Amino acid sequence: MTRLRGEIEVLRFQVDELMVSAQSAQLAQEKRQLHDEARLAQIEGYLGVTPPPPPSDADLGIEPGAVAVPGSAPTASEVPESASGKLEVAKEHMAAGRYSVARVILQQGIDGHPGAPEMAELRYRYAETFFNESSWKSAANAFQKVVDNHASADWACWSMLRIGECFENLGQPSAGRLFFEGAAEGRCARSGAAGEARKKL
Repeated sequence: MTRLRGEIEVLRFQVDELMVSAQSAQLAQEKRQLHDEARLAQIEGYLGVTPPPPPSDADLGIEPGAVAVPGSAPTASEVPESASGKLEVAKEHMAAGRYSVARVILQQGIDGHPGAPEMAELRYRYAETFFNESSWKSAANAFQKVVDNHASADWACWSMLRIGECFENLGQPSAGRLFFEGAAEGRCARSGAAGEARKKL
């Protein structure tokens, strides 16, 4: 167990490095988006055209105030006030493949409800949105936050399993194996994640 803890600490350092890499990639993407928007505004100004207004609910053929315009960020009035409500709505978006929308709602739940009993699952589902998009580095970093902040929750065991899968997909199976061992042993030995982790070992 001492050896395993030491190796996991090394992997946590690697996850931190992955986080920095993911944040740099996100910043680069935001810079590109801002540059594209500036170029578009310049072209519109040169041509003397006015951009069209965003489509209304009627234009899209949905009921006024409906939550889901696929791929769009929900407004404050469309998001439940409670942490449990946010979690359920986010899971509906995830089931429909709208991971970026779910991520916005989950982040609102994490930021707006510190200490909520649903916090471990909110963080897990947030990480899962990256995992389902095959964003392995971002997913590993987000799952690690579940392990660090909710070590006694079953979601931490599932998070170790998922971190192992992230490392597998990043071409680092030996690192992944350590997290599979963590998800199958000790406190996690009786969790639902343990059975899945043992299949990986």
